[in-house]
Amino acid sequence: MTVSFPLLRLPAVALREVLLNFGTMDLLEFSFTSTRVRDCVFRSARLRVIEHNVEFLKEYPHIVTVFKNDDGLNEHKLEWEFVGGQMAGKSHQEERRIGCHRFEKCHKNGNIIQCHFHNPEFGASVVFNHISKIFQGPVNLFLDLSHIRNLYSILLNQNISECQKLEVYEGYNNEQNDEDLYGILDMVNIGKELKAYVTNQDEIDFDQICHLESLTLENANWMTLPDLISLNCRYGSFINHKFGPSDVNSFAENWYNSTNRTLAKMQLGWDVDTELDLKKSKLEWKKWDPKIRSRCFYDPSEPYHSNRIDCSEGYDITRSDGLTATILVRDGFECYALFLVWHDPYPEKTRLNQLRERMAEEFKKFENVFENHRGYEKYVTVGKIVKSWIESKEIAHLSFEEWKYALDYITEDTCHLYNRIVKNVNDIQKEIKLWESVDNTNNCIL
Repeated sequence: MTVSFPLLRLPAVALREVLLNFGTMDLLEFSFTSTRVRDCVFRSARLRVIEHNVEFLKEYPHIVTVFKNDDGLNEHKLEWEFVGGQMAGKSHQEERRIGCHRFEKCHKNGNIIQCHFHNPEFGASVVFNHISKIFQGPVNLFLDLSHIRNLYSILLNQNISECQKLEVYEGYNNEQNDEDLYGILDMVNIGKELKAYVTNQDEIDFDQICHLESLTLENANWMTLPDLISLNCRYGSFINHKFGPSDVNSFAENWYNSTNRTLAKMQLGWDVDTELDLKKSKLEWKKWDPKIRSRCFYDPSEPYHSNRIDCSEGYDITRSDGLTATILVRDGFECYALFLVWHDPYPEKTRLNQLRERMAEEFKKFENVFENHRGYEKYVTVGKIVKSWIESKEIAHLSFEEWKYALDYITEDTCHLYNRIVKNVNDIQKEIKLWESVDNTNNCIL
């Protein structure tokens, strides 16, 4: 005889302890039981996520929720992926019910649920309402307008349109879509960052973007100099615009005479044949002095392989409060005029400390797995190797081959974790060596 267990009648503290022993996918599956259970999971577990990524970038939507593990180091993801006819070949298809909506063709594989639904955009909205109710956290929204059938039905969902980050692309079929950025921003409330690679763009409401921490616009031809000066962003990038050398000089003069301590980088698309004539500026621009700032500027808004900007050819001004800014034209894959503010005049020292801390975290992840497999001789052997690396002062310079040696001992069930750790360490090693070369160059000059 089967006896039911009154789980929801447990005292709040006991219920929370029980639910916290569930995996995130188990909690999600449990929450499908009823609205009462869903609300109970939310109230009792109170799990907060790092971020939700809601993607309408391809033919079918994709929802990714990122969690921090209990160890505080690793992360894991919960994914709901809408798919097309390929579901026909999947075994173990099950039904999920959210409210009155039935998702009949679902297939679970680990922490991923694949689902075929007759209206995927509407389905994604229903699913995300449910997920965000249980697991609360900031939302990043990604839109490719060439793949979206009904954009405004998506943006009417406040759980999606209230986001910390919005990225908008128009894809290759831009002649088929008549959506403009003005209409999108009118329905979205962005907290921190906007990247809009949209050419079909008229003037937009400046008040909707002037407060953002990071702002990238492919088409900023509507912007005026007063608009540019009024921005309060930390990172700005405008690819197509109407600003010329005199506007850049005016922008620099305004910064010099202000108390603005927010701006770090302003980047403007530039014609390589257009000269920044600083002689016409009212400011006294000076060549690089290593006693005032480093050779390379650190740009955390870019990935590690391009987060250093060589400013040895730039010209500097220093305000009365001691803050220095550099102006230069950077001609690479694309040409940009850059205005950079040195909040940290020698970023290589700070960055090297950050990278070494990150390196220690990656080694800690490595150690944690071996701690959990003490009884297996192969893990004990590799654990000893890792411990000797940690104790070595040269851990930042171990070769990829030395890390690969450790992988030979790893069993298939944890190989993905090690591959991720090894990749992270390899990236950190490369960046450490680059910043050390900057540090050595500065020391030689000084």
